Formats: sequence, C-alpha cells, structure tokens
Amino acid sequence: VVYTRLAAGNALLPTDPRAAATVLGRALEEWSGLPYGNLAEHAALQAEAQRLVQLRRAAVTDRVEADLATGHGADLIPELTHLVADDPTDERLRGHLMLALYRADRQVDALAVFEDARALLRDQLGLDPSDDLVDLHTRILRHDPGLIVDRTPDEQAWTSAPNPYKGLRPFGTDDESDFFGQDELVQRILAAIAARPMVAVVGPSGSGKSSAVAAGVIPQLRLDDRCVVAVMVPGPSPFHALVAALERACPDVDVSPALRGDDLDLVRAVPLLLRGDQHLVLVVDQFEELLQHTNADVRKRFLNNVAEATQDPSCAVTVVVTLRGDFLDRMVQAMPDGTLLTDALVTASPLTAVDLAAAATRPAERVGVHLEPELVAELVVHMSDQPGGLPLFEYALTELFDARTGAILTRADYHRLGGLAGALARRAEQTYCALEPAQQHMCRQVLLRLVSVSETATTRRRTPLGELDAPGVDHNDVSTSLAAFDRA
Repeated sequence: VVYTRLAAGNALLPTDPRAAATVLGRALEEWSGLPYGNLAEHAALQAEAQRLVQLRRAAVTDRVEADLATGHGADLIPELTHLVADDPTDERLRGHLMLALYRADRQVDALAVFEDARALLRDQLGLDPSDDLVDLHTRILRHDPGLIVDRTPDEQAWTSAPNPYKGLRPFGTDDESDFFGQDELVQRILAAIAARPMVAVVGPSGSGKSSAVAAGVIPQLRLDDRCVVAVMVPGPSPFHALVAALERACPDVDVSPALRGDDLDLVRAVPLLLRGDQHLVLVVDQFEELLQHTNADVRKRFLNNVAEATQDPSCAVTVVVTLRGDFLDRMVQAMPDGTLLTDALVTASPLTAVDLAAAATRPAERVGVHLEPELVAELVVHMSDQPGGLPLFEYALTELFDARTGAILTRADYHRLGGLAGALARRAEQTYCALEPAQQHMCRQVLLRLVSVSETATTRRRTPLGELDAPGVDHNDVSTSLAAFDRA
C-alpha cells in the first residue's frame, strides 16, 4: 500500500501538487522506523535497507516539493533545515530550503544556503552547483515574483474556506482528501480483500463502514490498473443495480449475453469485463437492503450468484459488502452457505480518541481552519456515549464550520449549536417550522414513509418518488418538503 501511494503521489506531483501532498503525506505516516530494525546491519540486508532509506528520503523531498507548489514556505523551514543537515550535498533539498527561506522574507539566509552548497560541492566533490540551483539563486537575487505562489485553499482566509465536512452524507470515492481517522479499518479491509474472495465489513449503523470503503478502500484499489471496481446498493431491484454497476465500471462492455436469470449470471459476466490479469472487486454497500426491500425469490437468486462467484476459483472476483451488525444473524441464515459470511467478517470498531481527534481536526486544517483543543476533547468525550454516532459527529462539525466567526472553531460555539445531538435536532426543527402548515402535515407523512418498523429493528426505507404521490396529495407540498430537508 505504501509503495502504491508513493507512486500515485509522484505521478500527481506535476499536475495536482495539493493531492500529491495528501497522498504522499499519508504514505509517509505509515512508513516509520528504520528498515529491518536491528537487522539492518546484517551484510545480506545492508544494500536493501539503504535503498529503502533513500526511497523514503526521495518521498519526503517530493512531499516538500508538493507543499512548496501549493504556497507553503516558512512552515517548512525547520523540517528542511534538518533534512539538509542529514544530506548536505542534496541540491534539490538545498533549493527547497532556499525557496522556503525566501518566502519567509529571509533572503540573506537563502543566499547563504547557496554559498554553503557551492563551497561544499567544490571541496568534497570538485563540482559546481547545478544549473537549477544557480537559476534559483539568480531569481532570488532579482526578487522574481514567480517564486511566490498564490495560496491554495489550505491557506485561504477562513472566511472563504470551503466546508470540508460531509454533514449526514456518507463519504464518497472523491472525498479521500477529507477522510481521516479510519486508517486502521481501511488497512484491515484491504488485507482481507487480498486474502479472501468475500469480505463483509460489519458494524452498527453510523460506525463509518460505508465511508471507510468508499473514501478509504476504493481509492486505494483504483491505484492498481489490474483492479476493476464496481459499486452498487441493492435497493428493491438488486440485479438492475448490479448490471448498472458493472456497466459503470466497464462502459465499453455489454454483459447482457451473460444474464439468463439463474444463479450463474455473475460467474458468466465477470470474464466479459476483464482483460488479462485484471480482477473485479464488486462492492455491495448496505447489503442489508436485500433483507429489507427484495422479495424472497430475488434475494435468494442474488445471494446464490454471490456464493457461486466467490466459490468458483476460476472467477476473478472479490465481493465486498457492508452490513449493519443487527442484520448479521438474518443474513447468515439467508446465505446459501452461512460460513461464506462468517469467515469474511471485518468488524468496524469504534474510533479511538486519537482517530476521532484526527477526523475532527485534519479536514479543517487542510482548508486553513483550526479547532480549539478544548473543543476536540469535548467532542471525543461526547462520542464515547454515542455508539454509531459518526453521522452526528460529522453533522455537528459541518454546522460548526458553517457558523464559524473566526479561523478557530471553539467549544463555546459548539455549545451554542446544542452539542453533538442538538445540532441535528436544532436544524431539523428549524427546517420543519419554516414550512407552511399544510406542508408540515405532508412532511410528516413523507418522513413516515421513509422508515420501516418491525419487531426487530427500525430502519430507513428507500422510497421511489412516485410512491409519495397519491390521489388528494398536493404534489407541490411534497416537493417543497423534500427540497427543504434536502437543502438542510
């Protein structure tokens, strides 16, 4: 995973340095310590250990270059000073330090770094500085305005910073840069995908399992050209959803010849999608919808398709499902072979205090806004009483960010919003009260139709818009109610 991230970050560097900095930073966070530890001095390992040290140093240099390309300067000086001291003949690092010093209004110090490099290269290697370093020296002497890069969003004024939090919306595959705190779960899922034909990410509602797969796992899988990823949610017509997912993943392939309405549709479809040594990863989010919204015959055929595909050693597919924990026992019974599911479990555990702090602070820091330490501590404490409370956590931060009055989000502002649960209740009540009386009545009816109540669970229910229109129902009132809550 680290190697893949390094390659991806390096590839992004020329075109998207901000994304490169994020990807490289995450790779370096997972790569700490000396290669091989105490064994690095062994003769058989010395060359490889040294290669890994050099590879990591190059990755750090790439990450610093990405930071410089997005407008950083003074904040990089301590790190660059240390790096140059470790490798004083590295001209690229010297250039980075010169540029950081110049952006910190320390032109004299920047020029001194160049003179030191010139003397060192002549004394030790008998060489002159490279053309790139000489050119940078000249530009600093001339105060070239091109050396100052416009600040990117992570350094914009707090007033115009975009909100990095997602409210009640799950993280999507394009939200990787704002997704923090679930690294350990993501790595466990990736390891399971590499080892098993089926993986079930199980946890309570609101535990972050769908977000971890979408914003953590899928972006990593897509870094590998051999991996084809298809994503679906079952809904009331899981086979239609499956075909749509496969067509999105491979738009130039027609899978209809494989579909005969039996238990082998998926087995026949997979070879049509893949080329060479490619492998399909089929992600079925909210797997429990098969129990909620499909009839017994359709559910049985879909689960049989999954079982046949994952048990066939010639079928290059891995099925990854996310499943609410309170549906696990029923799904095990519904599967043609319950061990397929029980052997595939990856549990979405509650986030640790450190992970919660990262999930709260890192997205805001990326856009130049910070959280008061007391606020972070209180958020962590409140989350300890909220199993499955990540949507409330994310929503409170979203509201807090929108209501900010400065570059620092404070505990006092958090209390004014009503805290973890109060922020959501407050906005819901405001939205409802803003409707006309007739619209409020219709809103109650709409919300009731979006819930399924049974003896074992109360769950959300996906409802086609057409079901909300009935004789005597004012369509405008329905549309107004939906639009109001959608905006909120």
